[in-house]
Amino acid sequence: MVVVALLLLLSCCSALANDSSFEASGSTLLPLRDSSIRMAREDLKITIRGKEARIDVDYIFVNDGPKKTITVGFVTPPSFGDVSEKLQSKPQIKNFMVLVNGKKLAWKIRKVDPSERSQNQHLYAGDFVYLFQATFPPGKTRVKHTYRFKAGSNVDAPIHVPYRLTTGTHWQGGSIDTFRLTVDGGKGRLIGVPTTFVGDTVTALPWKVNGKATRADSVGYDRYDDDEVRQPEMVWSVESGTLTLVQLNFSPKQDLMVTVHSGLSLYERAMVSADTSWIVVLSCTEMKELRAWLEMTLTFANGSDDREYDRDRQLLQLVKQSQALSHCR
Repeated sequence: MVVVALLLLLSCCSALANDSSFEASGSTLLPLRDSSIRMAREDLKITIRGKEARIDVDYIFVNDGPKKTITVGFVTPPSFGDVSEKLQSKPQIKNFMVLVNGKKLAWKIRKVDPSERSQNQHLYAGDFVYLFQATFPPGKTRVKHTYRFKAGSNVDAPIHVPYRLTTGTHWQGGSIDTFRLTVDGGKGRLIGVPTTFVGDTVTALPWKVNGKATRADSVGYDRYDDDEVRQPEMVWSVESGTLTLVQLNFSPKQDLMVTVHSGLSLYERAMVSADTSWIVVLSCTEMKELRAWLEMTLTFANGSDDREYDRDRQLLQLVKQSQALSHCR
């Protein structure tokens, strides 16, 4: 019997209800029955623009047996967070599409009711399931699917993009041979990704930067207020490019959460960034804004030698030098 591990995701829904609006999430595809088909590769790309997320997933499945047609499900919980009953009554996924070996497949949506929950342990009451029939000949089959959803609507709230990784363990073998995750949050944003997964406090995930980004772990920003076990997070200040993660023989025991942190002014970004090289490429208007913040903050020092303001003094000197080099007044 397939079991979808959703406890972490469901607990975060209630914990974050007052912080932001969530309107959807999605998951790795799962077989509706036990299958001899294994997932050799999953390439997951999360693209975030504004408050909307786009998910693109490219799979390679391997069928070690004879040709087989099975029912595959894409599961999405109802809308959650600060959302209306109307939004919760229907799936908020947009433009869902699935391709098998380049052929677009038809699908249908079914909502899970409480009576089905007792018979199908991989589904939760209220879930929406996109169902389609996929044929897997012997050997490799390529499956692609894409969809979009709104990841938040409050202007000043962080954007959370949840994704159920655990469903990937329900294919033959219980693991993904090669898992690749790409996070594209856009330019000039603070992106939170897992440092480790819950249960692994030793092995740091080997994130790589493709472009220009620096670690900017912002202690105290957008943290959870309850006592639930949470996914440890690292925050990146991404000026351009993407973050990528590759895992081999991946058997996820936890679902994924990617966060675009909010509410940080240029001053706050400067104070939490480990690397200040991004300051020298700011526009003249941005440099003027950052200088004003720093000078205002230093008025509290009143000319003292208080080391609490050493960071502000160093940054102000850097901004002045950058303005001179950029011929900004």
